[in-house]
Amino acid sequence: MLKSLLPHSIRGSILLVAILPSAIALIIMAVSQYSSSVDSEREHLYEKARISLEPVVGLATRSINGANIMKLRSADAKALYEANPDLLWLEMKGMSEAREATPFSPKQPPREIQHQFQRGEMVGEDLGLFEQFTGATEEKSHWSYDPYRLYMVVPLSGLDNGGELRVLFRVDSLEEIGPRTFLNIALLFVIGMAIAIAISLFISRGITAPLRIAVEAARRIASGDFSTVIDHHTEQKNEAVDLINALDHMQQNLFGKIVSEKNEALKLKVALDNVTSNVMLAGPKGEILYLNKAVEGFFRERESMIREVLPSFSVDELVGGNIHNFHRDPAAIQKILDDMDVNGHTSTVTVAGRILQQIFIPVFNETGERLGTIAEWHDKTEMHNIQNDIQGLIDAAVQGDIQQRLDTTSYEGYLHELGDGINSMLDVLQAPLQEVEQVLPEVSNGDLTQRMVGEYKGDFLTLKNSINDTVDNLHDMVKQVRGVAAEVELGANDMVSGNGALSERIAMQSQALSETTANMEGMNQSIQQSQGHLDQASTLSKEASELAGEGDTIVKQAIEAMEGIRDSSGRIADIIGVIDSIAFQTNLLALNAAVEAARAGEQGKGFAVVAGEVRNLAHRSSEAASEVKGLIEESVSRVESGSAQVNRSGKSLQQIHQAINQLTDLVAQISEVGHQQQRDVGQVNQAVSNLESVNQQNAAMVEESSASTQNMAQNSQQLIKMVESFRIE
Repeated sequence: MLKSLLPHSIRGSILLVAILPSAIALIIMAVSQYSSSVDSEREHLYEKARISLEPVVGLATRSINGANIMKLRSADAKALYEANPDLLWLEMKGMSEAREATPFSPKQPPREIQHQFQRGEMVGEDLGLFEQFTGATEEKSHWSYDPYRLYMVVPLSGLDNGGELRVLFRVDSLEEIGPRTFLNIALLFVIGMAIAIAISLFISRGITAPLRIAVEAARRIASGDFSTVIDHHTEQKNEAVDLINALDHMQQNLFGKIVSEKNEALKLKVALDNVTSNVMLAGPKGEILYLNKAVEGFFRERESMIREVLPSFSVDELVGGNIHNFHRDPAAIQKILDDMDVNGHTSTVTVAGRILQQIFIPVFNETGERLGTIAEWHDKTEMHNIQNDIQGLIDAAVQGDIQQRLDTTSYEGYLHELGDGINSMLDVLQAPLQEVEQVLPEVSNGDLTQRMVGEYKGDFLTLKNSINDTVDNLHDMVKQVRGVAAEVELGANDMVSGNGALSERIAMQSQALSETTANMEGMNQSIQQSQGHLDQASTLSKEASELAGEGDTIVKQAIEAMEGIRDSSGRIADIIGVIDSIAFQTNLLALNAAVEAARAGEQGKGFAVVAGEVRNLAHRSSEAASEVKGLIEESVSRVESGSAQVNRSGKSLQQIHQAINQLTDLVAQISEVGHQQQRDVGQVNQAVSNLESVNQQNAAMVEESSASTQNMAQNSQQLIKMVESFRIE
């Protein structure tokens, strides 16, 4: 409500500010003057009151007797009324209980009297009188008035019921003081207010006139008009003129700054128009405010393509449109733009098969307020295609195909350099691989004189050295294999010759064994005959007594038979010696074959096994022959023993009759020996048969060994031919 009472213009405010203090000051002055006039009139009345009060105070002083104050006598009161015509009446309350009366100084108000006492300025009789009647209390005498009377109240300290002395005066003179003083002051107030209003109007006109000029200048500046010259009012010197001067300086500074900013903006626009980057400027809500020439050309080149997806698209209508028209979800992209920091945001949109990249960068002023967004456009389709080309090249290289190359004719800038670099790298990779492809096939065809001769570095140099070292090692190995193969062939030929000789000796041994077998069969028959004779001898021994005459004949026949057995045993021993010799020769041949097989190495392992088996068979044949020989020698020994006995029988034929019993026993023993001989001869025959079988096996093994040796010779010849296929010189 208070605001509604305030003026709504500067002039009204100035008038209010100028007149209101003046009115307040005049009112204060009037009140002060009124109070001063009243005080002056009251001072006059105070003087009268003092004169009237002195007798009363004296009377009260004289009336104090201990704790009682006597009532004023009517005569005294009448004398007071007569002496003071302005005194209306005098009242005293509680006088009978008063011990003190309050002094009063007519020249000063009671408060000042008390303050004078408290400050220690009251001296002499006044101090004694004050202390006597007040008892130094803080109670004060005071004046009081109402519209009808003026009276002085003197409290009587020390009274329990608050007794006081009141002196009342006429009020005629007091009633005249107020109206007379009020009229005088009211007249002065009206005159002062008129003067204040006139001065305020003059001052307000001096203030508001420049302010009107300042307001008009500010309006023109706000509308962008900086051409009007502002009147400075240089003859005046006040704040309003300072305001006009400040507005003039502000207009000049703003005009200069705007011109400078226009120049800077023009430079920036020219720079953005000529920059190669595709730049557009959008407002806080995505509204497009500016396009540089590059982005305009960028969209014009793709306008027809974009219209396939956005039929209403037009480059001429981009400014004023919204950047979100290129996105499917404008709200989402707007939220991203609102939330992004100074690092910006990058997004990609696909329009009609073209991959378009947007780089958004926020624009802030000095206070951090968001002004808009810079959007930079790039067509990443070629980059994407180049990436696909490079990926295809990498995939082909992973599969082992490094013949492919990038077609860099359509590449630009760094991508062209990158593509050429990749092609150069593949050329560097291909050169050593091509030389490897040239050298290794020749090496695989047997040409060990080929080497890698290209100049390489790093891992390719290591590859070159490794391949050359491999070929060198293969060259030396083939050269050594050639020498070893020749030696193997020579050893195989020697083994073939040795196997032929061994085969002939085995054939001879086989023939000898056949003869031995035939002889053993004859000897077996002889032994069987001897056994029959022994049986007959046993029978004859029983009939010895009857056949004593025929004893000589039988003894002679026995001697002849024994001699035949001895001869046969000798021949058998000779045959066994031959067999033993054959076994020894076979053992030597097997040993020689084993040595030759050892010289042949891996190719002679099979032959070495055969030679070992032949050697074992020869050893067994030798042992069997030795056993047969021992048996034959034992048989011969026994035959000789039998012959000796027959001789003794012949000599002691005469004693046969006497020693018939002994002869019977002896014949029985001989018969047993004959059976044993028959068994021994059977074993010898079996041993010879086994030896013949072994000999046949030896012959078969020799044939196999000969075949293996011939095969080894053929393999060695084939190895020589294979090694000769390598070119080492």
